[in-house]
Amino acid sequence: DYSAAVAARALGSPVLTLWKDVPGFMSADPDMVARARLLPLVTYEEAAELSYFGLRVLHPRTVEPLRPAGIPIQIRDIHNPDRPGSMISPEARSEERTIKSVTCTRGISILKVHSASIGIRPTLLSSMISALADEGIHILGMSTSQACLGVVLRSKDVERARRAVKGANLPELEGIEAMSGLALVGAVGSGALDDPTVVPRMMATIADLGESVATLAAGPSSAAIFFVIKEDVSSEAVQLVHATFCESDPA
Repeated sequence: DYSAAVAARALGSPVLTLWKDVPGFMSADPDMVARARLLPLVTYEEAAELSYFGLRVLHPRTVEPLRPAGIPIQIRDIHNPDRPGSMISPEARSEERTIKSVTCTRGISILKVHSASIGIRPTLLSSMISALADEGIHILGMSTSQACLGVVLRSKDVERARRAVKGANLPELEGIEAMSGLALVGAVGSGALDDPTVVPRMMATIADLGESVATLAAGPSSAAIFFVIKEDVSSEAVQLVHATFCESDPA
């Protein structure tokens, strides 16, 4: 995907067409949500976020060479070549839904590092991140408070992460604990944070499950909101969020 994007940019192609074994980007995993639909138009940022959150339609970096030139990407289905597929373009149409797609990544853990110095020692946070990076551990998300740092990562990496933080000999480290059996749910759509009702509606929807959210992040990207919830209710969470934002008529 990335090599094709580099070639398209170098050749000045008006469009890059990628033939895949999937129809294109979907509003959810069809195996999880029966009413999932094909997304005809996706922005560069949405495509990158959807790829990051687990919809492996294309490599997350594919848009990088194309963005400066505004070259669109057409995703086509090799099994059904007459289908239009998904078009990835620089801009979204105003009539599109605020949240276009809901994703789910299972096998997630949160490593909680406790220290009263997190909020006042800037080197403490950077040292922890460096310790994880040295072990090749990919951080999926992070939240901090005065006394606790929560790192979202894949469960297969949690014990290595625990050992890495312990081995960093951080000052005033008070404890490390891991929360496992979790799933990362992402809601992707350009301008999601421009609508002040999106996050409250999403949390109200999840509240119907009777489960609390382990962590919530909204803000680093204007096109993505993610939260972590128990894995055994993740399918229901995706279905509820999809029904709320992706199945009703666009605002």
